[in-house]
Amino acid sequence: MKLILSRKGFDSDSGGYPSPIFPDGSLIPLPIPASGYVSGVNFAEEKYEPIQYKNIMVPASVNKLLIKNGIKDIFTYKDLMLLLFDKCQNKTFQKTKNRLLRNEPCYCHLDPDLIKDNLKRENDWLPMFGPHPGYQKNLERNIKKNDLFLFFGLYRPVVIEDGMIRYALKKDMNYNTINYNEIHVIYGYLQVDTIIKNDKDVRNWMKNHPHLDKKLWSEDYNAIYIATRELSIDEKKMGYPGAGIFKFSKDLILTETNKSLNPLPNKSIWRYDLFPLGCHISHQGKRVDNSKWTKTGCFQWISRGQEFIIEDCPEFEKHVKNKLFRKNQ
Repeated sequence: MKLILSRKGFDSDSGGYPSPIFPDGSLIPLPIPASGYVSGVNFAEEKYEPIQYKNIMVPASVNKLLIKNGIKDIFTYKDLMLLLFDKCQNKTFQKTKNRLLRNEPCYCHLDPDLIKDNLKRENDWLPMFGPHPGYQKNLERNIKKNDLFLFFGLYRPVVIEDGMIRYALKKDMNYNTINYNEIHVIYGYLQVDTIIKNDKDVRNWMKNHPHLDKKLWSEDYNAIYIATRELSIDEKKMGYPGAGIFKFSKDLILTETNKSLNPLPNKSIWRYDLFPLGCHISHQGKRVDNSKWTKTGCFQWISRGQEFIIEDCPEFEKHVKNKLFRKNQ
């Protein structure tokens, strides 16, 4: 079983902000804006309704938490984003915010699609993921059934107070005793069952997936990865569904939070204990060389990057098996 770390969701370049970690540990991966990849016509030249932020429902657990704290009428990601970013002036997000405020069409790239309750689904729906064609070219040679995608992104804790949601600050350091800065967090996963590569194999319930828009599906390297129904590791069933979103814990943090190893701190410097110098990580078909490790021995990837295949890294493999997925917990 190969492990693939796949970067997805809001960040400083796409969206403008980190996705939120709520006080109860709920992780909400905010899908990036997608106007550039939306035609409204799918691979079969059929019109379809692209997904907008106003279509995506906030998970019931987060809605319940907000109501408990006196915040009502937050039903969709549009509602949530306008509340969270109410006083934010980030230029990257401003265009999206203006479209949301004016109630104009505001499309988003819901990929990976892991939460059943985000949208109205058909009974046979399964979680799925469509990599960018530029990355699928490499994945096609490497990924097979039962390999495991681990999705990570940029996150920051949020605080709920006085009818508002805001990002945690230094004064909130007692908030879950975690770093209040932006950190890379593993938020979800998908174990591969079926790989859809041809038009004829596309199922009806997946036709509004953004990677089936003709702007993306028309490229040379197409793929939609469909999840298994139940997660198995080393041929043992783990008691987890084949895909899903994690509840936050320190075990999900990729960023090195030890100040002696990452003094700035820098979100792209990853944990010393998980990715030691000498482990085999590949990106776009090439092994990452030793120059990508800092003087303190931490792995650091400066450019954006999306799919990292963990070829030989016993420390991280053990962490995934023993910390992220404890058998039948």
